[in-house]
Amino acid sequence: MICVYEEGGMVERRVTYVPALYKIFDEILVNAADNKRRDPSMDSLRVDIDVEGGCISVYNNGEGIPVEIDQEEGVYLPEVFFGHLISSRDYYGNERKTTGRRNGYGVKLTNIFSREYVIEIADGRRQKKYKQVFYENMGKKSEPEIKKCEQSENWTRVTFKPDLAKFNMTELDNDVVALMRKRVVDMAGTLGKTVKVELNGQKVAAKSFSDYVQLYTYPASKEGPDLPRIYQKVNDHWEVCVSLSEGQFQQVSFVNGIATIRGGTHVDYVADQIANYLRGIVNRKNKHANMNLDTAKRYLWVFVNALIEDPAFDSPTKETLITRQGKFGSKCELSEVFLKKVACSGVVTNLCFLAESKLSKDGNLDSLPHSSTPMQHDRETKKRDHDDVFLERYLKLKREEIDQFAAIEERKLEHPCSITKCITTIEKLQGLQVGDILVAADIFKSKNNRELFLSFSTDALRLAWVKREIVRSQLRSRISEAFIQ
Repeated sequence: MICVYEEGGMVERRVTYVPALYKIFDEILVNAADNKRRDPSMDSLRVDIDVEGGCISVYNNGEGIPVEIDQEEGVYLPEVFFGHLISSRDYYGNERKTTGRRNGYGVKLTNIFSREYVIEIADGRRQKKYKQVFYENMGKKSEPEIKKCEQSENWTRVTFKPDLAKFNMTELDNDVVALMRKRVVDMAGTLGKTVKVELNGQKVAAKSFSDYVQLYTYPASKEGPDLPRIYQKVNDHWEVCVSLSEGQFQQVSFVNGIATIRGGTHVDYVADQIANYLRGIVNRKNKHANMNLDTAKRYLWVFVNALIEDPAFDSPTKETLITRQGKFGSKCELSEVFLKKVACSGVVTNLCFLAESKLSKDGNLDSLPHSSTPMQHDRETKKRDHDDVFLERYLKLKREEIDQFAAIEERKLEHPCSITKCITTIEKLQGLQVGDILVAADIFKSKNNRELFLSFSTDALRLAWVKREIVRSQLRSRISEAFIQ
């Protein structure tokens, strides 16, 4: 399952594609995005994917490869950079790189796997415009075409037609195009608001990394609240955002514009800080929890956008960063304010439920506190009916925890739901009979109950709360009947 960009959001679905084809596109895209780090004045990145023509074009403005003769090779520098496989020198300077280009081979490999490969560069400083065409998998080439350009012109465009036969393909299919579109959206999120990113002439909506994260957290049900989205720009090298997962750690991360789909040391660096903070809270709340670091990560969905100096990866596909933390070239120290917001997002409550569930399976449920103080617990135990106790243990929910859920929900529906709509929602849930729904209608006559119901983020939690209130109501009814008799 891979995330692709469809219908205005990131959708996880099964995708069949040839990794090599996807990678040669990605190399050109990352090379274009790299120019932002080399030239901060860059403010435009345009990608055009012509599916019918099997042609892809990537344009960026800003200073690019100098249009001048290379003294060692005796040909123009753009030809050496894009078309000489034996050369991987740095033509941009000798600074420590925070770019995605490791050795310069990627753009050449795209040339090798293309039927046609066109380089166009406008060098305003030298007032030269360069164009050269490579054919037949870099086997043939035209002579460079040099024209005069304005001093204000600075841009680079690479246009290529992948040799689809080498990938056992006859056309750019829907899956690989969906992945390419997704990578263009990635660039909009990682480059930020100072770069206008366009895909096939349409501006990509994500203007910041926080906007980009929202494409993932956008709720499946448009009637429900969004997942929490806690964002911090730590410094110029690190952006972090956290949301909630469904019980399994998830990550979306980038290193110098490269999508590290398997994470790596940069993700561990961030996630460990958050998990350490969370497990400290859980272990203080429940002395029996003894929660470890991996367990504390289970409900985290971490997004990381990092610039790493001279990054090292586990393979040429660059899916996992292996650079040690001490060599990142910068630090990402999350603030106390950020960590507190994460803790209040619902993750601590989820982890507390998880800890209690584990203790319950281990036979230690009776040792868990059911109230804020031992005295309250003793009084409640004497009053608690057997059916109510069973339901409480079965649902793993206590009244004070339900109240906590209501308190930590960041977003509520703008307009309070009517009793009728509440009942309609309940009817969609499993396990409630008609008589129960009538009792539920009485429950929802209370405004506080309606607001509490609406504050829950999942139908499962809503159902648990409604069941609990119905049982409480039925118990009170039985007690009243017995008293009257």
